[in-house]
Amino acid sequence: MRKTTVAALSLMLSPSAIGCGTAPGAGGAGGSPCDGASCQGDEPSESVCRDHLASGILDDGCGVFVAGFYGGGDDRNPGTKAKPVFTVQRAVDLARAGRGRVFVCNDNFSESVRLPSGVDLLGGFNCRHWGRDEIRKVSTLDSAGTHYAGPLVFVEPASPSDTGAVDGVSTIADMFLDGNGPISMLIESSTAVEIIRSEILADYGPSGPDGEEWPWPNRAATGPDGLYGGDACSAANVAGGAAVVNPCDGGAPSTGGKGGDGQPDGAEDGDTGTPAPTPNPTNSGRGGHADRENVGCHSGSPGSSGALGTVGSGGEGIGRISETGWEGDTAGEGGRGMPGQGGGGGGGRRGGLAVCGVASKGGAGGGSGGAGGCGGRGGRGGANGHPSIGLIALHAKLTVRDSVITARGGGPGGDGARLSEVDQAVEERQGAPSGTAPGRVAGVRAASAARGGSVARGAAATRSASPTSTRTSSRWRGSPSRSDCRARAASAGTMTAVRRREQTVSPSRHFASLNRSSAHQAMHCSDLNLR
Repeated sequence: MRKTTVAALSLMLSPSAIGCGTAPGAGGAGGSPCDGASCQGDEPSESVCRDHLASGILDDGCGVFVAGFYGGGDDRNPGTKAKPVFTVQRAVDLARAGRGRVFVCNDNFSESVRLPSGVDLLGGFNCRHWGRDEIRKVSTLDSAGTHYAGPLVFVEPASPSDTGAVDGVSTIADMFLDGNGPISMLIESSTAVEIIRSEILADYGPSGPDGEEWPWPNRAATGPDGLYGGDACSAANVAGGAAVVNPCDGGAPSTGGKGGDGQPDGAEDGDTGTPAPTPNPTNSGRGGHADRENVGCHSGSPGSSGALGTVGSGGEGIGRISETGWEGDTAGEGGRGMPGQGGGGGGGRRGGLAVCGVASKGGAGGGSGGAGGCGGRGGRGGANGHPSIGLIALHAKLTVRDSVITARGGGPGGDGARLSEVDQAVEERQGAPSGTAPGRVAGVRAASAARGGSVARGAAATRSASPTSTRTSSRWRGSPSRSDCRARAASAGTMTAVRRREQTVSPSRHFASLNRSSAHQAMHCSDLNLR
């Protein structure tokens, strides 16, 4: 900004000397150019520029002229009244090393502008004769037709090379800043700006982006199958299948119960899978009972599904103002689901003379239960909606006179992400609650807060281990019932960790025994017709 009031001076000069220190056209609109040879190329003094500008007269050499399309502007021009430039930014770049003024004709300019503090932006001039236009009194700067969403005018501190910004104060007069983004004007710290007879309008704030789903490498892992127990009669103490573990990043592991050991005079129950729910009224994941009296061993119980994760926290606050504009926050992620409970281990079987023909040999070991799948990750939270802000001034000297600054509505906060069903990670269909919208601030329309991420379901439970199997040269001396054989046959293809070995038992019409190699109990049903 430069003072427009100049003290009157009484100069004892001849008429022929008046105006000889100015460039052609210094007499103002319609003025006669200086004819003297000594005046060719001379610019008007700063005092003359101020005096004429106060009277509404624009001189070549007192600033850079920008006329846009209708005024025949071209950025290759020098920026005079006869040859104006086309864009405001080009005019600013010329003015920062010149007189520090930009004269903008009353056209529309679709661009964003970086203005050093100390360069003036003066609008409302007719594009043809550069006088004041009483019908269209302002020049319009907008971002229509562009995808620019940042500040329309960015006022920054002048650099040492900006000789045209010596006073450090920018005057923005008779301008209409019609922002296409949520922030129309940003004034950095260590600057000074005066806004006169102007209007600043910010667009609606955009919606906050929704939370993203986790990419495939972050999906929940499926639990491994249980392991086979030792074969019957292979040792004095036949070990059950070892417990299998699914480690599960970011949460408790899931472990399948160990299979019970087979012993000569008894057997051990299978272990319970973890993590077990508390309370556990259905005894999910419980280990199978051992066969201690030659009455049959039992499968472990299936594990239970993991618990749901927690809902992500909603967005809070209205964000922060920085040197680059506004920065929002992101709502919290949905909590990770708990892993599924591992299946219970199968019970071991008594061996000894009745099964092995040798008193010192143990029965088959039970198979271990499979581990549960890991819990899914919760959806990532959405981001806050962008507020609509007409003007931001950061530790700057700002004067506003006869002007209007308007903000429109802020954008809604983004929704938290929802996870699709993949392996053991199951989508939670319930939306997370939204945060409350903060109140309005003067000159700012606040945006609503972001929604938290959706919860993740826990993993599905694993199947339990089957009961023990046996492999022996002597036939099993216990006599299973017809229903037992049918049940064992029907479950042959469904249990976890199954390996099938068939051996023919005569006569051919009799059901072949199933030897499950330490995952299932072998049933010798040679005397039963199952047809």
